[in-house]
Amino acid sequence: MQDKELIARGAECVCGDLILNRKTVGHYRNGQFIITPEGADILQNVVDVEAVEVKTPTAPKAPKAPKAPKVAPVEAADVDAVDATDV
Repeated sequence: MQDKELIARGAECVCGDLILNRKTVGHYRNGQFIITPEGADILQNVVDVEAVEVKTPTAPKAPKAPKAPKVAPVEAADVDAVDATDV
């Protein structure tokens, strides 16, 4: 089972040698897996990683434009019509 753990960590088998991070961590010989001291050290070093919730940043809201003041409707004043013939 040691070889399965090393493979799960990213080790690859090349010509009967199990290699992880450019180090030989084990050998496959006569159908058996033989772990190297480097491989045993890697298996002893268990790193616990704690999951942290990541909050996505929100875009700042644009400031609202000021509202135009309400103006009361103005009624048109009664204006006498100008006749062009009067001039």
